[in-house]
Amino acid sequence: MAVTKMMHLKQSSHLYNSLVYILESSKTSGGLWVGGNSGNEPEEVYNHFMRTKKIYEKLDGRKAYHYVISFAPGEVDEEKAYEVIRDFCEAFLGDHYDYVFAIHNDHAHIHGHISFNSVSRTSGYKYQYRKGDWEKHIQPITDMVCRKHGLKELSYEKERVGRHYAEHLAEKRGRPTWKTIIKDDINYASSKASDFSEYLQEMKKLGYTLRMGNSRSEGEYITYYAPGSEKGRRDFRLGEEYKIAGIKKKIAQVELAYRPNYTPRLNRARVMSFARTQRKLSRYQVRKVGNLFRLANFRTLSRYDKKSHQVRRELLKVDKLQEECRYIIRNHIRAPTAIKERLAAVLDQERLLKEKERNLKTILEEPEASRYKSLVRLLEGVSREDDLAEEVIDELEALEEKVSYDLLLENLAEVQNQLNDVRKEKAIVRRLSKDGEGNKVREMLITPVLERR
Repeated sequence: MAVTKMMHLKQSSHLYNSLVYILESSKTSGGLWVGGNSGNEPEEVYNHFMRTKKIYEKLDGRKAYHYVISFAPGEVDEEKAYEVIRDFCEAFLGDHYDYVFAIHNDHAHIHGHISFNSVSRTSGYKYQYRKGDWEKHIQPITDMVCRKHGLKELSYEKERVGRHYAEHLAEKRGRPTWKTIIKDDINYASSKASDFSEYLQEMKKLGYTLRMGNSRSEGEYITYYAPGSEKGRRDFRLGEEYKIAGIKKKIAQVELAYRPNYTPRLNRARVMSFARTQRKLSRYQVRKVGNLFRLANFRTLSRYDKKSHQVRRELLKVDKLQEECRYIIRNHIRAPTAIKERLAAVLDQERLLKEKERNLKTILEEPEASRYKSLVRLLEGVSREDDLAEEVIDELEALEEKVSYDLLLENLAEVQNQLNDVRKEKAIVRRLSKDGEGNKVREMLITPVLERR
């Protein structure tokens, strides 16, 4: 699977150094695997970029963008990788931006680097990457190029633009960092484990000290202390797939067992016949489903029966009764006592979610969070051609360096959705917990009429 990373370069020295690295002869078979529209040598490409900036008098701000596309070992050779990245650059950048790209073959996994000017050479406008642009504009291009060459679609590693470039450069120059060592060990341990506790044991066997923690912005996390390293590394600094949820997902994919999520179907037959054929249902479940069956198949009532209005009132509740039947079967509730236990669990879950919602709202009411939200609204009204957009984006990223506010907003929305689901479940469970007498009333009202049919 190919992986794409994105960075931006804010200083001229960073741009020149990155070009020196990208175009290094030993990594590109003596320059054989270099392409683009701005030259083949670092100084030549750098001067090309700066000349465009001078023409449009846009020497400040971001200097260039740097994309990295990596392929799994054996997925492509140099020629195929060159074709993929060349086609991507032509489709994405065309003649509008100065760019250079190079294929590096100095590692087991072939990978390509793309550097392109922040200023368009045709319009003079600055390129401005905004959140969501990858999914909306770039991902469709990469998917198209991958399909053209018979490759799996690219996946974007969502790191913040412009962060950790020094570490990234050290890795690419063949100097391992503690980050790469820890990630490799996590990959190894998760491949050996059948569950999360076994994964933790595998990491300890490798000599790691693990410390569990909890932060307001990231939730539960693990700090990894590698043997020989004085400093720990928190999992959310390694990437999404190395967080606790990502590791559990990776382990579960191996042992994944499919359980169909279905709605119980009722045979349109006599209630007792239905109960006999569903031997796995408890008496409580059969009684509940039986009431649903009788109500759903009830057709004629004497309007002159003195209790008919009560029976009809029960018929209006058939949707709720159907909802309750699905709930007790899906959740394997086999007796009224289990309802009380479930209600206690649901109330606990609601309490925890409300506390989490309250904590998230507290953080999002802080001055910096308010500034972040106002900047997001401001950016929505700023044209991509307006240089103000770059200033807004830079300030947003500076705020995100402290706290990932966009993630907090997503978490709040998710918590509120979970809270709504829990409250719906609470309503069902409370109806079931009060339903002991109700079932008797329904049967008392319905049975005499059924006997007359």
